Amino acid sequence: MPGSLGVKFIALTYRHAMLIGNDGQLYGFGFNDANALGVGDSSIRYTPTLVVDNNNSFRNKTFAHVAVSPGMGIACTTDGSLYTWGYGGTDARGTLDPGDFPLFILFPGKNVTYVAAAGSGANTKSIMITSDGKVFTMGNNNGGTVCFVV
Repeated sequence: MPGSLGVKFIALTYRHAMLIGNDGQLYGFGFNDANALGVGDSSIRYTPTLVVDNNNSFRNKTFAHVAVSPGMGIACTTDGSLYTWGYGGTDARGTLDPGDFPLFILFPGKNVTYVAAAGSGANTKSIMITSDGKVFTMGNNNGGTVCFVV
């Protein structure tokens, strides 16, 4: 990430950080356990690294929001698309499969405008708000914190 690019948004945990540059692209740096950065491997990144998916489906996407928890990440684009990556063991990223690269999560008829993530390991969960004001959650339902539509 060129130093003159600037940062529009940043999300961080004690292990890693993700940011959206003024160019609308997604970058990650820090520890990369469970592919938490979504860059295709588990190597530590000491400087912000551009996140690309393995099939270039978001090459021309502009990211609006990103959230992280240790081991996973979730982001939405300005057109309402949703992507997740990293540890998938609790279905907090919409799949139980681990994700080396960001995975598009299909929400038929919904445009995601905000994302949040919390917890770690078996207690990871994520929340999405859509343009029609609905709240959707994914992940472990310990304590009743996960519902499907509010």
